[in-house]
Amino acid sequence: MIAYGFSFVLPFLLLAAAALRATARTGLRVRAAAVVAAAALAAVPVAGLPLARWCVNVTGGASVTLTVLAAAHVWRRLAGADPLDAAARRAARWFGAVAGVALYPMALGLGRWDPYALGWRLSPLTVALWAVSLALVLRGNRFGVVLALSALGYDLRVLESPNLWDYVVDPVLAVISVAALARVLVDRARGRAGAVTAAAGAVTAAAGGPEAGAEVRRASRTS
Repeated sequence: MIAYGFSFVLPFLLLAAAALRATARTGLRVRAAAVVAAAALAAVPVAGLPLARWCVNVTGGASVTLTVLAAAHVWRRLAGADPLDAAARRAARWFGAVAGVALYPMALGLGRWDPYALGWRLSPLTVALWAVSLALVLRGNRFGVVLALSALGYDLRVLESPNLWDYVVDPVLAVISVAALARVLVDRARGRAGAVTAAAGAVTAAAGGPEAGAEVRRASRTS
């Protein structure tokens, strides 16, 4: 019963996020009404199933980690206060990417060892999850609370799966995290390239005049 009810949470949050985006320029009361409408829409039956359950059937369900991150996003759009700071979001990206890369390729047969088997019982994975969560909390990183909620969700069996991996990571979280990290790395590379170009232009301008520096900057833009 708990797992069935929890399966409605992420679809509701996705609908709420879309509703809040559409009502971003309105007052708090309108945004709150939009969230209530999203909750009602998630329960609307479609071909005999609530809309939220259709989302679960298509995606296979979401991890507790992704659900908590989505809840933080909705709260930020609704109330204007972000439960997760930049450090927590950065930790979430790294965790989702590393966990996804560590789990899914080998679980699909790309290695001789399947790490998914560690999630079926009390194992080093359970200890590692609580250890990482505690370490992050002690460092003041709020993502540690997210991981603790995922571990607590596993203890309460809020998902239909009995495997711990499904509580902490899912394919959607892994793909989003990898894409977000790739974007950050690309932006940093562009920033460094721009800094190098600016420095080269300054040196050239000092040596050969402003026309030479401008020529270096034009060549960098066309290359």
